[in-house]
Amino acid sequence: PDGHIFFLSNCHGRLYDLFQADGEQVRSLTERTVFAYDLAPDGRQLVFLSDEEGDRRLYRLDLVSGAETPVEMEIANPIGVAWSPQGDRLAVVANIKGDADLFLIDLEGRLLQVIADTEADETDPAWSPDGAQLAFVSPRDHVDQLYLWDGHKVRLLTKDDGHHRNPVWSRNGNLYCLAGERGYYRVAAVDLTDGTAVSLWPYRESVLEVVPTAGALLVVLYNDRHFELYRYQPEEDK
Repeated sequence: PDGHIFFLSNCHGRLYDLFQADGEQVRSLTERTVFAYDLAPDGRQLVFLSDEEGDRRLYRLDLVSGAETPVEMEIANPIGVAWSPQGDRLAVVANIKGDADLFLIDLEGRLLQVIADTEADETDPAWSPDGAQLAFVSPRDHVDQLYLWDGHKVRLLTKDDGHHRNPVWSRNGNLYCLAGERGYYRVAAVDLTDGTAVSLWPYRESVLEVVPTAGALLVVLYNDRHFELYRYQPEEDK
């Protein structure tokens, strides 16, 4: 929320280390290797997943004091996490039975609800700004589609033949994703009613993120055999 950037890097030869950049300096946040994380709504804490000790575990990190607190979860083998906008719940992806399922837990690790546990993978959870909906990805007929959970039931959102991945929400409640096929993806706006995904520009991306302070999209574009970083402001979020 304060404009700081958090990112993973293997610059030390490990997969991966977690860093924070404030525009002047970059600092490492933990000595543990990290493979997934998410920031608290107030920006004062984050949660991260590490398998440094042999088991995949969830930790809560206070960004002011630097204190790390392991969270003893009632579900095992977490592989993804998303902190709810209200700050009191986490959506956790866990591989318990050979595929990735989606669960809701509190900050102490207690299981509150099973969101989705089909035989397919459920991944990439992303909360809407008001916390009323959770978007996630799951394959349907071998094609990655977006689903929405409203706290009670799950519904299929996108339905076309292309893949839909990496859902993100703008601060205005608009949903975006990477849509495409054969490894090439474009930023698309997703209609929350009928699931239509409309490409916003012709360039191919591999990463999509939201810049919270500006309400813009931060995209990574592969161009001329290297990656470039761009900031894009959709018309509907200006």
